[in-house]
Amino acid sequence: MHIYIPRHLVGRQPKFRPRFLSFSPATTMAVSFALFSNFSSALIWLLLALSPSRIGLVQSVSTSISGSVNNTVFIIAVDSSVAAGLVPHQYSLLPINETLLPGFPQGKFPLVITGGQAYNITDTLGLFQFAQSHIQVPFVDRLGDGKTPFLYTPSLLIDNPIAGAGASLEIGSPYYPALIAPPQGSHTALNVAADGVTLTFSAVGVLNSASIKLSAVPVPASSLPWPASSYGTIANFPGFGANTSTCFLHIEYDPVGVLTLAGNVSLGAPPLSTSLSFANASGVSARKFFSETLGVDCSTYAT
Repeated sequence: MHIYIPRHLVGRQPKFRPRFLSFSPATTMAVSFALFSNFSSALIWLLLALSPSRIGLVQSVSTSISGSVNNTVFIIAVDSSVAAGLVPHQYSLLPINETLLPGFPQGKFPLVITGGQAYNITDTLGLFQFAQSHIQVPFVDRLGDGKTPFLYTPSLLIDNPIAGAGASLEIGSPYYPALIAPPQGSHTALNVAADGVTLTFSAVGVLNSASIKLSAVPVPASSLPWPASSYGTIANFPGFGANTSTCFLHIEYDPVGVLTLAGNVSLGAPPLSTSLSFANASGVSARKFFSETLGVDCSTYAT
């Protein structure tokens, strides 16, 4: 399976924009906790992300990292009003790309649900790793040009407090500490249930009722409602969070060990006001490399 990377995203150089960083009491507490609970990760993050050049000073360049992921990407159909309600009011939703999602149900809009592991991250000696899960809304008109699709990330569930604090700063989305199975360090995307067939993923908030759970079985790629490559292509859209004026580009590529899946998805992550459950949802799981550029002028990704 090949994941398509749009031509306009290849070889783009980000436009640099100064940005000031500050730390809330919650972030300070998370960092302090992690210093005791996960010293190696804390040291790496302090060296990379919390250096004096980035605390209270101007950040004049974007941040680029790369590494490996093993994750699962589901695409589910929700009422269009639900998807629109997750996105800041100043941004509208673009028409769904029928080439990527042919025959998408009328009156519905896609959500991208991702859960898995990140590891082997550059310049961390292999010590910085975490499990995460999040909901994203694709086809968001971030630029107001009526054509460039973005992914909006309203919140993050992460099991490493240092990674969570850093991701919240860079992506601009609220971070919620979570217990995740499989956990960080396992380098696996899914657990095998007692029946030996069902594959599961679970992220449950430690301090709130946030929850993202997946339960699925392998199915032939031909039984997916949309091309298997579309799941990765949409997940590779440029993205943005709730509390930043910049954007990011997270691209995953060269998938191996690909599994096409069908099963159940349950969601209760902020800012959803109620829990949602979906049967017969579909997804793709694989190990991949990733490259991520953060703090980029959003107009860089205009099509």
